[in-house]
Amino acid sequence: MNNQITITSYSDFEKITFEIENSISKLKETFEKLEKELEKMNNPDTWTSNSQKVTYSKFMNAVSIFPLINNKLDRTTGFLKYTLNNYRTVDDKTAKRIINHNDLNTSI
Repeated sequence: MNNQITITSYSDFEKITFEIENSISKLKETFEKLEKELEKMNNPDTWTSNSQKVTYSKFMNAVSIFPLINNKLDRTTGFLKYTLNNYRTVDDKTAKRIINHNDLNTSI
């Protein structure tokens, strides 16, 4: 399976970053729903068993570490946006210098 992504433009980069952010948002919603459902499972009025307790414990562990994962994912998309912005700024400045240089050469 090929997991490579080819980026050929700033808009491709922005689109991919946006898609990553949407995926993170959906993942966060899923974990929030899961946590609510797990709380129902942990209700004292709910039938319990050993498998229920183990399942609850395992899923609550996953829910509890998600904020750390989410934070890292948010920081990563922030870094991608920051990097894109820096590249675009340098690219624009370079293009202006080339244009200015060419204007100087043509006026001589």
